[in-house]
Amino acid sequence: CVTIDNKKVLAIQKYVHKGTVLADLVKEKVIPVDDNGELLTNWIERENKDKQKPELFNVLTKEQGKFEIRKALVVWSVQI
Repeated sequence: CVTIDNKKVLAIQKYVHKGTVLADLVKEKVIPVDDNGELLTNWIERENKDKQKPELFNVLTKEQGKFEIRKALVVWSVQI
């Protein structure tokens, strides 16, 4: 018998195995990319006067002068 909690874990596992998590986060503008579709790792206010700073950069810290996007965590909320 599969419990509700196990169904939720299986739903996440199925989604992750599709291999679209990163692309979906980029599409939803959770993870910022540059004009070439590359992960954005830096934000210089004076160069981006007319753009809004990505929210993710407000919670990530810089390492060696760049934001380490790959250290961001995904929090899952699954409804069955």
